[in-house]
Amino acid sequence: MVGFGEAIKRGFAGYATFAGRATRAEFWWWALFSFLAGILPYVLLLASIDTNPDGSGTFSGLWLAVFLIIELALILPGISVAVRRLHDTNRSGWWWWIGLICGPWLFILWLLPSTEGQNQYG
Repeated sequence: MVGFGEAIKRGFAGYATFAGRATRAEFWWWALFSFLAGILPYVLLLASIDTNPDGSGTFSGLWLAVFLIIELALILPGISVAVRRLHDTNRSGWWWWIGLICGPWLFILWLLPSTEGQNQYG
């Protein structure tokens, strides 16, 4: 079974690898890591917002930059882990695009059990 640390290693090792398979545990640990990596700078960004009585406001560009860098660094490996997860359920990675239209359907596909043994993706 893949743990938190191993899932992060695999996610970065397969940064732009869309071939192969990713287990449920690997996918969900990666999702948790991505959430945790982005939440702190996001919260700090929100805390840095200073609203003025006239309705104008300012915020720290530093936390915005940190948040955007983290999110941009994690988007490609996140998509590749998601595609490999679909492969693990014996579905094409093209199903990832369904998420743009119907996110809940993609979520359900990610929850499905792995295909036992070999499938067309490994």
